[in-house]
Amino acid sequence: MSFFAPVLAILALTGVARAAAGASLDPIAQLSKTGYKELYDMGYTLRTRYPDLYEEGDEFFVWANNYTRVLQTAQLFVRGYLGPNSTLLGNVVSVTGRGVPAHLGDTLAPSDMCPTFKDDSSKQTNAWRALWLPPFIKRLSQYIDGDLVLDDSHWNDFPYICGFESQITGRLSPFCDTFTQEELEQYEYHQDLRYYYGVGPAADVASKMMTPFLDSLVKLLAKGPGVAGSCAVGRYARFVADALEKNGDFAKLCNATDPATPKQVKGASFFTDLGQDHLQIVKP
Repeated sequence: MSFFAPVLAILALTGVARAAAGASLDPIAQLSKTGYKELYDMGYTLRTRYPDLYEEGDEFFVWANNYTRVLQTAQLFVRGYLGPNSTLLGNVVSVTGRGVPAHLGDTLAPSDMCPTFKDDSSKQTNAWRALWLPPFIKRLSQYIDGDLVLDDSHWNDFPYICGFESQITGRLSPFCDTFTQEELEQYEYHQDLRYYYGVGPAADVASKMMTPFLDSLVKLLAKGPGVAGSCAVGRYARFVADALEKNGDFAKLCNATDPATPKQVKGASFFTDLGQDHLQIVKP
């Protein structure tokens, strides 16, 4: 079963790392080494490409949901953006949304307080998997000796292991050579379907609460630093008002029944009041 030796080695390495580090430092819950570089590079690139976004010497704030990898992402972005001044001027605002119904609007992504949000792309991913997975299984099954039996979900996860180990170690996993370029692209499309229909533009709640803002932000950045004007607070307020008029208030959209859920959301309150209990400043 030489084909599975790299897989077993990867799983063993992950298990040893988890046991050695303890649950609080589970490598799966941490940002990867590759992520370190990507975020430093992103911070540096935005700072140099859009110099007017920041006035030298000003305090700099970034907001992040209170999850380990999300906070690490924000911290490393700030370090890349501010450089040596990151610990002096940089601030990451940790936002705890779970269990705080009054702050349903303080997030781009639908949360546990939004019962109508369903992360379900099974219809689309199952249809695609039925097309690409059988030839994949047939080709690789020839390398199995003995009576080992795997179900479709195991086979479907093999390309994921290629990317998973590469991200953790910062080097391309030798296991990736097991797959053809076409197979990797087919698996990539499977993941595209999973996110597009699960949490992206094709998901009812996400298409109204999350992706419209992200789409407009990316388009603004894509126009480059030469675009005239900026997004003033008044313009942002109009954007939110138009969204509410079109989609209804967030409480109705989410079918949120908790009495503490706001009936009208005018924008994220954590921009104006950093003293709220569900916020905590974390230094980069």
